[in-house]
Amino acid sequence: MFSTKPLKNKITNLEDELFRVSQIKQNLDELMLTLTLDGKGCVIDTNPQVQIELGFSANQLDGIALLDLVPQLARKTEHYLNFKHALQNKKPWAGAVQLVNAKGEEAWLRVFVHPVVNKQNQFLHFTLHANALTRTIESSRENQDLVKAIHRSMVRNRV
Repeated sequence: MFSTKPLKNKITNLEDELFRVSQIKQNLDELMLTLTLDGKGCVIDTNPQVQIELGFSANQLDGIALLDLVPQLARKTEHYLNFKHALQNKKPWAGAVQLVNAKGEEAWLRVFVHPVVNKQNQFLHFTLHANALTRTIESSRENQDLVKAIHRSMVRNRV
């Protein structure tokens, strides 16, 4: 006689795993900036956090190549080249990305690039999860400037 118990166990295990993975994805999507890009690196979808952080509406970002939001002065940096390479080769990547927001101001993101494939290993899209780094980088620059000013002041006082 045919036993369905092993199949039922397998289905239960797969359902449990799907539930766990779905929880992780839901938490990431709620807590982080989330973008979906097509194979060419163009924006398909964003969550509200992206729209708030960058100041663009969802419609303004639809179809835009994310690499086009990188300022010209940053396009020769190692982090930009690594990001571009990951998108072109559909590879996972994590690093800092410098973008221009809707106001034309510098915005920094810590980005995790996830190429999503189907069971046949065919590319479907990219999912990007990111944290805003702009305020951290601005604070760091301000602190560096303050340290330099204090150092100059101390050198002048010695003379």
